[in-house]
Amino acid sequence: MSFENTLIGAPKSTDRELEGCSEGFRDRVRRFGMRKMLDGSHFGGEFSDWEKQRRDGATLISKPGTILDFGCANGFLLACYQEWSGVDLEAFGVDSDEAAVNAARELFDDAAKDHFFSPSQNDYEKIPKRFDFAFWNVWDNAEFNESRNRMILDELLSRTKGGRTILGFYHPDPAVNARKLAWLPEHGYTISETKTSLNGHIFAAIDVPLDVSSTPST
Repeated sequence: MSFENTLIGAPKSTDRELEGCSEGFRDRVRRFGMRKMLDGSHFGGEFSDWEKQRRDGATLISKPGTILDFGCANGFLLACYQEWSGVDLEAFGVDSDEAAVNAARELFDDAAKDHFFSPSQNDYEKIPKRFDFAFWNVWDNAEFNESRNRMILDELLSRTKGGRTILGFYHPDPAVNARKLAWLPEHGYTISETKTSLNGHIFAAIDVPLDVSSTPST
């Protein structure tokens, strides 16, 4: 996927949607096109809906640092977190979709082009071992009682020692999100902070001590 054939400008409606955003963020959206940004993030609604459903996650980021998005798609959420958090974030991402990773590389400037990784490109080993923040949009069909999903969570925690891993629960049924969140402390994971959106999406932060030597026994 490439963003080269997207809109060079943006319609006035996009400018209205981005009122209050920094000029740098507005320029980025104008360059690539809002619809392309949202579609590449697997989101079918408008930016106003995206912001309502995603922005609360940025409130769990309170200091500058590096951030890894596990399942980053085209990188637009990372760009939004850079904008919404109000702090300086150095973005990294990983996704199994090679086209999405290439799109994320297009979205960010030259200094960050080597910050996005795909297993199909055999570059997982290049991912840094530590980040200040990690984010995972926990897939709707992902259950933590499945070992693969616990392995993902524990890997993210191991890479955020002294930092914070943030989980996003976006299931359309708020009860499912609440159930998944409740599973974590029941199995030894300490939730440091949560935010709940009006539509029932939940963001949960797990702070990881620098000296943590093991993950919870599940």
